[in-house]
Amino acid sequence: MHVIFVYLHYYYKNRPVTTMTDNFSKILQKLHIPKNKQYSLATVAVTDNMPLSVEYFSKHELASLTAYKHEKRRNEWLGGRQAAKQAAQKILHADIAYKDITIANREDGRPYLQLPTQLKNNYDISISHSSSLAIAMTAECACGVDIQKTEPTLTKVEKRFCTQKEVALFESITKLPKEEILTRLWCAKEAVKKAANICGTMPGFLELQLTDITAQNDIITATLAASKKLTSMPKNFQTQTCYNGSYGFASCLIPDLPNHIWEKRNA
Repeated sequence: MHVIFVYLHYYYKNRPVTTMTDNFSKILQKLHIPKNKQYSLATVAVTDNMPLSVEYFSKHELASLTAYKHEKRRNEWLGGRQAAKQAAQKILHADIAYKDITIANREDGRPYLQLPTQLKNNYDISISHSSSLAIAMTAECACGVDIQKTEPTLTKVEKRFCTQKEVALFESITKLPKEEILTRLWCAKEAVKKAANICGTMPGFLELQLTDITAQNDIITATLAASKKLTSMPKNFQTQTCYNGSYGFASCLIPDLPNHIWEKRNA
């Protein structure tokens, strides 16, 4: 059995409201899930003066906020952690408080879950934020997620993360405007980088080459080939992207990693 949970929340002055995230929710519901796997997604708005909720955070986590001197980075941390805890709670099917779910980081910065000892921890987690949204994914296999607001800066740094050949391939099949193509490509490669980093090495943008794409309604599935010198990870990755007019989103799941790599996700 495979199950998808999609929870999207937007807050204005600490009150839930209906916004563009409704559209995003409908799109995300169409994502393909590998057989016998489940994952959970949660999105939280990043707003000015994000509330510090004792419902979500332990005293230790709240103390760690003192390291963030800039309000923007502090709000991103809060939004990302709230989304991650929501995603984790839903996939666990257990009566567990948010503050008992800890989002820790490996030495290389990759996030992982810390759960009470009575709960089986067989999950991976990924977090992303851009502008006013934060998103997190929890999955029963290696995962990566990325969200990116369409910005003019993507055009300026285009050569740093993709090639003309990749853009041309995307354009020839989808006929999408270039700003959407660049946003989707950025998200796709970021999601793969985050998932692949479970192997111990994070590939560079240009070490991932777009080789094929298929489009089905709002969802575009992209196949990315890893550079031959990246011998510690799979040769190919699949990522799914969607776009809601302002933000691009991509997810990557690696369902069949060897146990010796999977066990290192929390190291």
